[in-house]
Amino acid sequence: MQFLVFMRTDVYFVLQDVAGARNLYADGAAYARWWLRRAARRPGRDPSLALPARERRAVRWYALLLVVGTAACLAVAPTVTVPFTLALLADAAGGLRPGGDPVDRFDAAVTAAVLGGSWAVWCWAWWRRHGRRLRTLRRARRAVPVAGPAGHQSTGGR
Repeated sequence: MQFLVFMRTDVYFVLQDVAGARNLYADGAAYARWWLRRAARRPGRDPSLALPARERRAVRWYALLLVVGTAACLAVAPTVTVPFTLALLADAAGGLRPGGDPVDRFDAAVTAAVLGGSWAVWCWAWWRRHGRRLRTLRRARRAVPVAGPAGHQSTGGR
């Protein structure tokens, strides 16, 4: 797990020190976003050009690790993590049935509490980080004029 440097593990900080980078994650993310804008034909200035040559090379390589690692993790979540968690929760729910062994019931309850609690904390943290952006996008989407009957404009509100 420590070699998942795109998640800023201890090995990430060693890599950052070896590369002589000030903030490898932020600079790598900015460079990756610049590449995405460039691919979408939205011009802009390469943010890595402001860095010294050695740090610029490190940032560009790290940006590749960041994109590939993040994509891999996003692929693993729906294909491995979610099905595995659902299977554990189903087993725990089965173990909570009345009349079962008390030790098995306790184990099932602890499993359900740990899994449910960790997912609840993850959802809470995700919402704290991204909720404002989603609310802003939703408000902006509602405010976009939509052509109504006979060419009249409406705000598309509900």
